Amino acid sequence: MPSDPAPTPPPAEPARAADEARHEPTDEELWSESWYLDFVDVDRGLGGYVRLGLYPNLGTAWYWACVVGPDRPLVTVIDHEVPLPPARSHEVRTEGLWADYTVETPLDHVSVGVEAFAVGVDDPALVYGELRGERVPLGFDLEWETDGGTYAYPGVTRYEVPCRVHGEVLVGAERFEVDGHGQRDHSWGVRDWWSYGWSWTA
Repeated sequence: MPSDPAPTPPPAEPARAADEARHEPTDEELWSESWYLDFVDVDRGLGGYVRLGLYPNLGTAWYWACVVGPDRPLVTVIDHEVPLPPARSHEVRTEGLWADYTVETPLDHVSVGVEAFAVGVDDPALVYGELRGERVPLGFDLEWETDGGTYAYPGVTRYEVPCRVHGEVLVGAERFEVDGHGQRDHSWGVRDWWSYGWSWTA
């Protein structure tokens, strides 16, 4: 018996400049808004990412930052108890962490600043338990500049932007001038991450 063809998803549309700002939450407990940005500089053997997640109906924010590279320990910040930033701001502060995200030009240019005490671990699997390791100063002063078309996912409030990334990364006593590639992602709505079994590559 023939089955009906799968429905065709609506076509993707470019992201809108207005969507770069923070959004008004609904009252669902797991409504969240997040900004994820990554980078890689192949010549310097360095990559990393940051993620700010706001959970207004849970009264908290999550902040992650990470640096990786061949023959380097993983250096990461993972904090799930960050006070929410003020309205219309992306700046977060807590003990051992300051970070900000600034839209310099909508859909074209954003910047990220981080000053934190991170944890260095030799085995990346350790980040899934109680995080223990060497205390490492970590700093980002990075710019993401759009390098291609924006992509707004059809049927969901989320978009991605391919980017060139440049600026400075500090890891302990090391200083890196970054000039590479990356992407950034902005998502908002109800996101029940605990209900999924999934893997993601980018």
